[in-house]
Amino acid sequence: MKLKTFFLTILTIFFIVSCKKNKLKIKSNNNKILKDLKITLNDNMKKHYVIYENKSYNSIPNIYGENDWNFFYKNKLIFDVRHFKTNKNNAHKYFFNLKSTKDSIYLNMEVLGINNLELKRKVSLGNLGNGPD
Repeated sequence: MKLKTFFLTILTIFFIVSCKKNKLKIKSNNNKILKDLKITLNDNMKKHYVIYENKSYNSIPNIYGENDWNFFYKNKLIFDVRHFKTNKNNAHKYFFNLKSTKDSIYLNMEVLGINNLELKRKVSLGNLGNGPD
């Protein structure tokens, strides 16, 4: 009986540890950007997930391999970032900080976990029409 309890305990711990969830935090100095922002994720199997839209969050699936993040502002692609995950069981924390100026949007992206990533990008709003108010 003790052996059965031991194996059930080990199996439960393994299940809990292997079911880690990804976490996402998005912030901006301009609420209009958050309102007009859409973030999608495309995996290596070409599946498409909407992660953020209209200030609403959806869960980030645990996918290994190439994870392509696309950032849309007013329905136009402004950033695309590839994050490579080596194991689908590795949960990550995603931090996206968007800052707007009169003519640009800046992205500071930080991914914490086994497959860390940190980058900064800038896009000029001149090609997108009206800037963020």
